[in-house]
Amino acid sequence: MLKKADNLLLLVKRFLLLLLFYSVARILFLVFNLEYFSDLGFKNLIFSFASGIRFDISSIIITNLPVILLHFFSLPFFYSAAYQKFIKAVFMLINIPCIFLNCIDFAYFSFTFRRTTFDILGIISGGGDIFNTLPVMIKDFWYILLIWTVLSFFLIRFYSAISKNHFDRYKFQPGFGVQRIALHVFFLALIVIGFRGGIQLKPLSIISAGQFNSAKAAPLVLNTPFTIIKTIGEKELAELKYFSAEEASEIFSPVHRYRSGKPFSPLNVIVIVLESFSKEYTGVNNSEVSYTPFLDSLISHSLFFPDAYANGKRSIDGIPAIIASIPSLGQDAFITSAYSTNAFDNLASLLGKKKYSTAFFHGGNNGTMGFDHFIHNAGFEKYYGRKEYNNDADFDGTWGIYDEEFLQFTARKINEMKPPFFASVFTLSSHHPYSVPEKYKGKFPKGTLPIHESIGYADYSLKKFFETVRRYPWFDNTLFVITADHTALSSQPFFHTWAGMFAIPLLYYYPAGLPAATASVTTQQCDIVPSVLHYLNFDEPFMAFGNSVFDSAASHFAITMHNNVYQIIENGYSLLADTSHTISLYLFKTDSLFKEDLSKKNIPVQQSMERKLRAYVQQFNSGMIHNKLKAE
Repeated sequence: MLKKADNLLLLVKRFLLLLLFYSVARILFLVFNLEYFSDLGFKNLIFSFASGIRFDISSIIITNLPVILLHFFSLPFFYSAAYQKFIKAVFMLINIPCIFLNCIDFAYFSFTFRRTTFDILGIISGGGDIFNTLPVMIKDFWYILLIWTVLSFFLIRFYSAISKNHFDRYKFQPGFGVQRIALHVFFLALIVIGFRGGIQLKPLSIISAGQFNSAKAAPLVLNTPFTIIKTIGEKELAELKYFSAEEASEIFSPVHRYRSGKPFSPLNVIVIVLESFSKEYTGVNNSEVSYTPFLDSLISHSLFFPDAYANGKRSIDGIPAIIASIPSLGQDAFITSAYSTNAFDNLASLLGKKKYSTAFFHGGNNGTMGFDHFIHNAGFEKYYGRKEYNNDADFDGTWGIYDEEFLQFTARKINEMKPPFFASVFTLSSHHPYSVPEKYKGKFPKGTLPIHESIGYADYSLKKFFETVRRYPWFDNTLFVITADHTALSSQPFFHTWAGMFAIPLLYYYPAGLPAATASVTTQQCDIVPSVLHYLNFDEPFMAFGNSVFDSAASHFAITMHNNVYQIIENGYSLLADTSHTISLYLFKTDSLFKEDLSKKNIPVQQSMERKLRAYVQQFNSGMIHNKLKAE
């Protein structure tokens, strides 16, 4: 039939070639991340590949619209060598980069557990880090470039072979008969359907992937060009109306005010954010090996929360959650989103009302991920980065100043601050490429993952920091909060699950007032702001998307969004949902690998968790959209 319009037949052949390469890329994506997908089972893997074809077709059609247009000219010049060379150039200029995007996630997925989205451009462009990190990335992930080169080579070779075979068999047939016109119209309809990903009411979106298989399989169903395309311009959140405003506030209210009747306690506050410190690396994980001996010892003298979770998978998600109680529930991180200019309550601005001195410390390049702008908008008085450190003899060659030296610098600068003060420091040495100073090579356990040695070094740097600040007069009057920005590489199965991939250490250390204890409540990064303010008897209203761990009357839960799927963790349960329905429910307290889906068993806790999650997301979206992140 297509012989009557062999220009369309040639288009089909070239598109089938692209589908083959997208499938090969999916196979390689699975191979490189097999540990993450190992519990899906053979049937689910096959179903994921089959479902992924729809997303591949959509990506291929969207990106190759110029190629499609060039094939629709059924005229003599279509068969000229010059015209075919032009089509080939356009085809390769589009699809070789798309292959590269898929290749990126062979390695990058292990850090984020999600396909790359468009906001990666905003993240890598911040602070000039791309110029420092690119050589390291090429060195560490050279095999990605090699695979991309090989795939590109074979794409060119197969394209040429298909073209030669086609033109050896078919010659131009002049005229526009009814049959040929009908075929072009029919093809146009198929292209529209493929563009949308099917004939369903709404075009395919990222969240659709979870509906074809389990939520965990969604990254395998997707392809990276699709996730990047679908997040271009995805700036605005949707106004949700699950409940009336009054009912939503009854279920979860982001407006807090603590009336203890006690006077405000002007303790100094230091929040320490440890780069990539998954709970997996610590001794509290019931594992035989700990890479954090000092943190473990500090935990034994602190109020520690073993059931604590990050609100995102990246540093750019973690800092707003920790400092401002703003979770990452949009396509873009808050710092790079359309809402980044919103006014918002946070520890710096709220404690600033109480005449606190405030400063933020991060040894990275000034401008990294927009942290400096966020810190300025938060109302911190001072920001100290690599520029302020002003000694590149301690530069790690990639991200910034090594932890030991920068934490000592931080200690000295904090000592110069007028009490009471609020300071936050964010470490960086345990970030890829996991650099350790030459003088410490061989001092810390290599472990089983590339990150383990740098975790040991960062923990040692933290120890040296505490040895220094213990000598200062303000130490005994200081509340320390220590946590991680997000999790990272993992070798243990639980930490590949929906709950485990967000599990972090979180402790409150104040020897003069907080007894050493292990708390059983679920908590999250967004709880840090209300918890600190509650402990200090802060009695003014403020906005926070969390609850105080010191409030026994409050609900204690954690909220995340990953691959466009929301998760609420509470009392050992993990409920996964999209904006319309629950996807699954697991009791990971006893089912640690998320094997048994309880969502069809009508467990009473499910309805309660659904209501809480929906009210929370409704309040979050409304606050963002209407610029109401500050208590009035």
